[in-house]
Amino acid sequence: MVCSKCGKEIKNGARQCRYCGSDVAVSKEIDVEYSDQFLTVPPPIITESHTFISEEDFLKKVRQKEELDQEMWHDLRPKWGFPIWIFAFVLLSILVFVIGDMILPSVVHLDASKKNTYQNGNAFSSGDWTNDEFMIDGALYHLNQSFSDLQKDGWFFEDEVEIFSLNPGEKVSTTYDILSYEYPKAKVQVGFVNLRDELREFSKCEIWSIVLDNRDTDHPINFMLPGGIQTGSTESEIYSAYGELNSNQIYRVEDSGYTVYHYTYDYSQYLDLMVYDDGGLLQFSFRHY
Repeated sequence: MVCSKCGKEIKNGARQCRYCGSDVAVSKEIDVEYSDQFLTVPPPIITESHTFISEEDFLKKVRQKEELDQEMWHDLRPKWGFPIWIFAFVLLSILVFVIGDMILPSVVHLDASKKNTYQNGNAFSSGDWTNDEFMIDGALYHLNQSFSDLQKDGWFFEDEVEIFSLNPGEKVSTTYDILSYEYPKAKVQVGFVNLRDELREFSKCEIWSIVLDNRDTDHPINFMLPGGIQTGSTESEIYSAYGELNSNQIYRVEDSGYTVYHYTYDYSQYLDLMVYDDGGLLQFSFRHY
């Protein structure tokens, strides 16, 4: 330590300077009680005149600091009294809602123009079912079309199917469920074929078959086939569009209350229509080998 009078270095804890004889001030630590707790006061602050701040002044400064802290926090709060975090939460919720409403329609909701196309059914090239065309909610598709086109309209499959791939010209006989947020209970299955000269994932391959089943849902998919055949069509409407069948092309399942109408062409194209006694056409299977 240094003597405050002559400036020479003296021994720590010395009470008197050995050079000039001046007395050296010694600080002490005291305990004071404040706000129902014992607060250890730091070593007294020494002013330029080498005097101590009293206990009373020290406690006064502590109170002043607490009051300033409270005023500062009060100034940071919105004037209408709402905490800042509530305001931020409301603002974030609005942003999420607006952005979600912009993105989800392209995945979940139907495009208005597609609905109109479904209503008039004029998108088909003809009324011949052998053209492999079908419509789902106004969107026109055909067999041997890329599955990516269905994905754009909100159809997808389970994550594990994403990793499956097919070699050039390869086809899987198994069909896979595809899903839609619009129709959570309806059942749609597709078969995949790779019509390109390179190894490709399922999502980039074409579909060679589709099965659509509206039996167990209260929100059926609106589908249409060439000739105006659609959800709920009857036997007479099917015969009018595609012609009558021989008895060996009709299968009656009495226990389940439906009839299967089996149309074939050139031993490579197959269309099965399941017409129920209560509900009409609710299920079809379309395949092109």
